[in-house]
Amino acid sequence: MPPHHPDGGTRHPSRTQLPPLEIAHDADALFYLDLAVPSAWHLLVDALDGSDEATWWLLADDRRSWAAAECVPGQTEYAIDQYGPRRL
Repeated sequence: MPPHHPDGGTRHPSRTQLPPLEIAHDADALFYLDLAVPSAWHLLVDALDGSDEATWWLLADDRRSWAAAECVPGQTEYAIDQYGPRRL
């Protein structure tokens, strides 16, 4: 579940065909991501229900902006949600 946003900001949904788990497990990709998106950090959270699903979070240091990619096994397109003033 996304962090709470008391200011009532806008959610920016999108989709990608790039598998988020491939990036999350690739050290070179994470290095370039860190260069391209400074002052942000990423966190992979596995589902606890045995489904092999996960959510890959990108959280800005401003504590107001985030992006989340839903990783569902077998899918070829992945849901992305962004929120906050900074597009990640």
